[in-house]
Amino acid sequence: MGFWVADNALTKKEYNGVRYNYPNTNGWRSLKFVGFDTPVNIIPAGTILRVSLARWWKQDENTEERCYLQLSGWYLNGQQQNRPTPQPNDDLPF
Repeated sequence: MGFWVADNALTKKEYNGVRYNYPNTNGWRSLKFVGFDTPVNIIPAGTILRVSLARWWKQDENTEERCYLQLSGWYLNGQQQNRPTPQPNDDLPF
């Protein structure tokens, strides 16, 4: 897991689930969204993004093993969206 401050806005796209397009010199890159936040249409530039790598996998015997970057959350204005509200009587076991 890592964090990245987006230098460009990311736009939502529905393709095999929710993805976010990031513009680059070749057009755009697509990041699969795997988090629990409610998807938004645009993640503005300057937003802190939580990213991670998917598990290593191999499509078939003729391809190399690889893993992909995925988007697992974001912090708009320094706040994580849709965080669970802590329960006041939630006692930790340690």
